[in-house]
Amino acid sequence: SGDRVSLRRLEFPFKDKKKLTAAVPFAVEGEVPFELDDVVIDWTMMQRNTHAAGHCEVLAALTRKTEVEQALSTFKAAGIDPRILEAEGMVLGNLTSVFELSGNRLLVDLGHKNTTLCLVVDGHAITARTVPVAGLAITKAIAEAHGCSLDEAERIKCTDGAVDANGEMLPKAKAVIARICREIVRMLESSQGDIASIS
Repeated sequence: SGDRVSLRRLEFPFKDKKKLTAAVPFAVEGEVPFELDDVVIDWTMMQRNTHAAGHCEVLAALTRKTEVEQALSTFKAAGIDPRILEAEGMVLGNLTSVFELSGNRLLVDLGHKNTTLCLVVDGHAITARTVPVAGLAITKAIAEAHGCSLDEAERIKCTDGAVDANGEMLPKAKAVIARICREIVRMLESSQGDIASIS
């Protein structure tokens, strides 16, 4: 899950993958509140940067081993043997292999309980964020306003939207969307330097 993954952009004065494999864990060690033995770290070299020759930027993703073990256990119980586990959020970047996504793009997956954001610059995912509010919160706002079940509220959401009899957005639904919008603004503001260094 995206809320269980931490992403870090790191810069190194070399591009050798063997050296990077050793250097990335060392670079994030001071920012991790756990022992490195309890953490899974993966990284990818950023495809495009404007740094001097021999330098590179990597995007590192880290999570606790217990999170990976739990995910694998769930798959195993379902009879699934995954070859790859991907971080929620960054996985949205895979859409760049299907769609032409040039320039700066923000991909948004408004799910059931979480909203997932992925910032793509020139076809490459550079960061992601998971917001713990999404469609279910809007459905609950509709159910409360109409005094109906969640199933009926979901039907109303799909057919009529989260509005009252006058066509005005329901206050609680509006608050949910406002929170998601605030997170989008925060994410874009905190990524301005990264966007400028890549663009």
